[in-house]
Amino acid sequence: MNTSSLDLESFKADLDILDRYQAFSGELLRMALLGVAGVGFLITSPAVKGEGGKDPLVSLEGGGTKSLLCASLMSLGCCVASCLLHRFFSTESMSFHLSLLRRAEKSAAPSEEKDIMKLVRAGRDKNFRRSTRTIYLAAGSLFLGAVLLAAAFILAIKPWSHWGTS
Repeated sequence: MNTSSLDLESFKADLDILDRYQAFSGELLRMALLGVAGVGFLITSPAVKGEGGKDPLVSLEGGGTKSLLCASLMSLGCCVASCLLHRFFSTESMSFHLSLLRRAEKSAAPSEEKDIMKLVRAGRDKNFRRSTRTIYLAAGSLFLGAVLLAAAFILAIKPWSHWGTS
């Protein structure tokens, strides 16, 4: 085995953890895109238009429904952006981490190499922090977007008092 190559077992656990976090980020991304599709459904639904001469079941006209839909879209869009940023920062931090492991594997590193290792460690740690912040932001904005979308759906349904009358 070449002395400059790392043993796969020495960083396999790190790569597994990275994969799990990115899979979680991917699930958040899918749910946010599903929420965006829910907004599209609410806007284009035949129940909103009242097709066939029927009275529409859903109305976007009252109670701040449009504002809630816009806020929901912004929050879900923030979630999508945060998920993509998380994937970038987590991959970048792992790149720094593997570079640091390669450099640490070299024996008797001169002082110049130690300075480079400090810079690489600082870059890794900065990207780890960014990755953590973006995944928290993604989860929070998904939660907020889902709550706003649910409120918009509730307000869009015609008032309960109209259901019993013809």
